[in-house]
Amino acid sequence: MTVEQDDVRSVLPVCPADRPDGWAGVRVDGMVETPLTVTLAELSAMAQVESIQDVRCFDGWVAPEQRWEGVALSAVLSRAGVSEDAGFVSASCLDLKRTSTLEEAMAPGTILALKLNGQPLPEEHGGPVRLVVAGKMGPDFVKMPERIEVTREAPEG
Repeated sequence: MTVEQDDVRSVLPVCPADRPDGWAGVRVDGMVETPLTVTLAELSAMAQVESIQDVRCFDGWVAPEQRWEGVALSAVLSRAGVSEDAGFVSASCLDLKRTSTLEEAMAPGTILALKLNGQPLPEEHGGPVRLVVAGKMGPDFVKMPERIEVTREAPEG
């Protein structure tokens, strides 16, 4: 099933169902030189990039060519100073955790999105911030990430 671009906000999955109370920013830690927390105001002030990504779900539907706008995850990770021994990046919100390779995390299309199709990211779809990982499935796009952890090995589970 293909979803029209205008309908994407009504179709994108809403997960996790629970949400943290507000969003105080995302903590970047683990194998970095300088652990830091990046707030919405700081993300908004950083250079903005665009990432065109299909949103694909495991049950088969696709919302093609969604235009996400925000900050390249590579810019945030560079600010923290990723260790040269690092191999993986995990993003988490509440009990939801998704892991990518460092290469996927640093890819040009991987961003901390603030906008979807030219509009501020709606709360029901992760607003104010959602991690969009280039080439991954929609369920891997962590909504309201609270922590980004850089590790040498992929976490278990």
